[in-house]
Amino acid sequence: MSNKLEILPAILKEQADFIDKVNTRCEFKHKSIQSLLLANGIPFEKQIKSPFKGEPKSCFKNCYQALWNYPQLNYCEGFAINSNVSIAVSHAWLVNNDGEVIDPTWISN
Repeated sequence: MSNKLEILPAILKEQADFIDKVNTRCEFKHKSIQSLLLANGIPFEKQIKSPFKGEPKSCFKNCYQALWNYPQLNYCEGFAINSNVSIAVSHAWLVNNDGEVIDPTWISN
């Protein structure tokens, strides 16, 4: 397991615990998206080179627009971390049928 896949759940757990602590009125099983993802999310370990480049800071738009030209890909949302970003951020990417991430916003080298 990569270092990022060890760090990300720890960050999400810290955020979920904080939200659980301050959100005392909610009676839902999951009081935060972080808690829901920790319980039901799927980690993606392999990223392949994207055949297209999107606009910086526009991950949701980039992925949505890419689906028009690449309908065989699947849209995915969750949290991600990047070597340049030390926090878990809400992010969107695409996934092929082999479970490989194609991210037109955070281009991997």
